Amino acid sequence: DVTDARSAEQRLRRDREMLAAMVDHVPLMAGLLSESGGVLMTNRQLRKTFGYTAEDSRKHDMMELCYPDPEYREYVREHLLTASSQPFSAKAMTKFGWTVDVEWRVLRLSDGTMLCLGEDVTESRKARHQAAELEGRLRDTQRRESLGLMAAGVA
Repeated sequence: DVTDARSAEQRLRRDREMLAAMVDHVPLMAGLLSESGGVLMTNRQLRKTFGYTAEDSRKHDMMELCYPDPEYREYVREHLLTASSQPFSAKAMTKFGWTVDVEWRVLRLSDGTMLCLGEDVTESRKARHQAAELEGRLRDTQRRESLGLMAAGVA
């Protein structure tokens, strides 16, 4: 009957609105790609990270802008199109010329489109690299210290 149809329509509209709000406010980058890899939609975090507007993504090939090297762009496109939930990393170029390390996960939806979820891991990778470097220096210092103590004991 008409009341049930209206109620179902209202629930569907609410669910779509809720999903759109969640995707736009999640702290991960999210984009929806067509089966051929064209950008259909981007969320706020992706636009903030890369510096491009929703208008930019409609007017330009975002893959070309974010991955200017043709060979590397093809490598990224192939990984995206395989739609594996296994993470893969890619270095991308922002509108401002900065390079960001992004860890992507891709989920293929029933209509063939792909939901791409990305995390900017640039700073965490730098921090891990710096921590490893400091650990190496500490081990080297400790080794030199023990050699110094052994030499002092011999003398």
